[in-house]
Amino acid sequence: MKLRSIHLIYTTVFLALNVVSIPVSNNEIDTNDAVTSFQEGKTIVLKSKCKLSGNSKGSFKNDTKEEIKETKEKQYFISTEDIENYYRIDWSTYTVDKINSLTDQIIEDETKIIKEIESIPDEKCSFESVIFKMVREIEDEKDFLISSLSFLQKVSPNAEIRDASSESSYKIESFQNENIAGNSVLNQKIAKAIENIANGLFAEPENLEDKRLLDSIRNEVRLSNHSLEDTRRYSKLKNQIYEDANAFMDYNTSTHIFTKEELEGVPEVVLNMMETVECEDGSEAYNVNIDGIYYSTIVKYAIKEETRKTAMTIYNQRCKPNIELLKNIVNMELQASKINGYSSHSEEVLKSKMAKNTETVYKFLDSLKEKILPVVKKDIQKLLDIKKEERAKVNEPFDNTLHLYDVEYYKRIAAQNEGSVDVNKISEYFPLIEVTDEMVKIYEELLSLKITEVDNPIVWYKDVRQFIVFDKKTNKYLGTFYLDLSRRSGKVSYDGSFHIGYGFEKEDGTRGAYPVAALVTNFSAPTESRPALLSHDDVTGLFHELGHIFHEIISETKYTRYNGYNVEQDFLEVPSQFLEYWCWEEEIIERISHYYKDPSQRMPKELIEQIIKSKNNYSGMYYSTLLFKSYVDMNLYSIKEVDENLDPVKIWNDARKEVTLLESVEDTWPIVSFDHIIDGYDAGYYGYLWSQVYAADMFYSQFKKYGIFNREIGDKYRNVILKRGSTRDAMDMLKEFLGREPNDDAFIQSLSL
Repeated sequence: MKLRSIHLIYTTVFLALNVVSIPVSNNEIDTNDAVTSFQEGKTIVLKSKCKLSGNSKGSFKNDTKEEIKETKEKQYFISTEDIENYYRIDWSTYTVDKINSLTDQIIEDETKIIKEIESIPDEKCSFESVIFKMVREIEDEKDFLISSLSFLQKVSPNAEIRDASSESSYKIESFQNENIAGNSVLNQKIAKAIENIANGLFAEPENLEDKRLLDSIRNEVRLSNHSLEDTRRYSKLKNQIYEDANAFMDYNTSTHIFTKEELEGVPEVVLNMMETVECEDGSEAYNVNIDGIYYSTIVKYAIKEETRKTAMTIYNQRCKPNIELLKNIVNMELQASKINGYSSHSEEVLKSKMAKNTETVYKFLDSLKEKILPVVKKDIQKLLDIKKEERAKVNEPFDNTLHLYDVEYYKRIAAQNEGSVDVNKISEYFPLIEVTDEMVKIYEELLSLKITEVDNPIVWYKDVRQFIVFDKKTNKYLGTFYLDLSRRSGKVSYDGSFHIGYGFEKEDGTRGAYPVAALVTNFSAPTESRPALLSHDDVTGLFHELGHIFHEIISETKYTRYNGYNVEQDFLEVPSQFLEYWCWEEEIIERISHYYKDPSQRMPKELIEQIIKSKNNYSGMYYSTLLFKSYVDMNLYSIKEVDENLDPVKIWNDARKEVTLLESVEDTWPIVSFDHIIDGYDAGYYGYLWSQVYAADMFYSQFKKYGIFNREIGDKYRNVILKRGSTRDAMDMLKEFLGREPNDDAFIQSLSL
């Protein structure tokens, strides 16, 4: 899952500040290898401790109708000694005071840039003087600072630094909403630049990315429909949405006392972790925090149905105030979209995605529902048969109904009866460090990279690892990434890839910045007796997230807004979901496996076969869950009138029953934890299914057909899909990679549907 960052909002979402970069000027790098440099046709071998400096500012020489020729691509390389300042970021300097001062400096700098643009005479407003200046100096050159400051709230072990980071994000976004989205003078200068180009006063840019940038702004500008009152109202709405979204994600947890009898079936190792209390009759009980491992273990192992129901009820009664917050967010998003001339929020959001409109999304979802429902019915009946047998064994009545709190319990029993997957035994062959190292080597081979771990990196936490990436063929430096993989207090509880800095190119073709990214997960920390061990699901998720990391690292674009995974959102997950298929190949499973007591031992063939055989277990139920959540998202954001009586819980319950054929637990509101739809995936959750379809098409028609390490296909994937970022429409890149129109045949066949 790639996570949303800060956005710089123009009146019609003109600038997307979800991009970051590292400033480049006389920076130094350290690596043990010589780096080959190709500069203007000359080949130079740069030995250790060489230096190569560069100017971080790009410039346009002509500001009139003179022809602007696209600079021929040059492959500039950084010397070994000079590389160090590109990747060796000193995170120890990010104190509360430093975060506050940097935040103030960013706002001061952006204020100055805005005033400079506001002062440009109308007759001198051009692409170069207004649009390029704004994008380069506010987006490209400020992004590393903005994103690094924001990132710390996710990972810092220091609560004060996390709070300062969060406050920094809020202050910067509020400033940008007020001074860019609500700035009528700035908007007028942008409109005048477009008008001057249309009237022939200035030439249109010829560089493809410049053209794309200009076209996107043309399509967004609707200044004639916006009064000063509307722009200010829009800015106020977006600020309030931001505040409510932050409050929405502030989850709480509850505790409940279960007797030992009620927790029958729960593994002893988990019981030993729970807080014990004494009941009035002197018997032993447990005060259980209904969250995380305790909740998931109870619904999976507790024999008593009422215990599982109680745990699920409590878990899904968290954060009731979020219901009202969600209703307000949906209505405010509609109001903001109406200011921009759209009939619904989904209409505005989808115009920039592959799907383009609401009708296409519903047609896609309806088609999948028709194909998946028969399999859902079979999955449910299989579990009902097991439930009937199990209820008889424990002498409890069978109600002929599969409840939501039954699903994980009976799926476990089914797996146990079939002897399908020995999860514990499999995890012994997936120690975190060895698996991660093998994955890095696989990416090296697949994408023609050379990846080196940094010794003694300066990081935000002691266990964090850092790697630097080079092109294997040319030794060109590409970027750096961090791995922060173990659970700890204060860290975000979800797994994801975070950009800390996107790359961009200067006008002379040299790199203005190199990508910086971080993969953050919450795997168990190692103990003295054993390392952190992964399930196969963990392995697949880790490989997926690394796919996002390398999408960013490999991308080479002129602007940060087109770099890495800044693609259409419904294409965002395609490169990573596509790579998940490697984790189901026998060759890969054997390669990444190492027995934790003896790393030289690989996973036995029978365990590998168990994994592969389990791939489509209950696939109907799995995909119906993604499907029903996609309907919930679309149904919320496709409303066309503000609805003060909007009932998000009813929308959730109705969609669940229709698509999954399962009833929600009475008097619960699980929608309040569905934070995707207020954290960047509003009118976009369908993208997970949409991308699954294209990912399957890419894998089966190319790599599965010609070889999962086919060098030619790997290079095509890197150059056509990853390197371009979003400088081309995703559908055009997809068709070029496939050599035809994409379809869902491979996806349906892969699920045995």
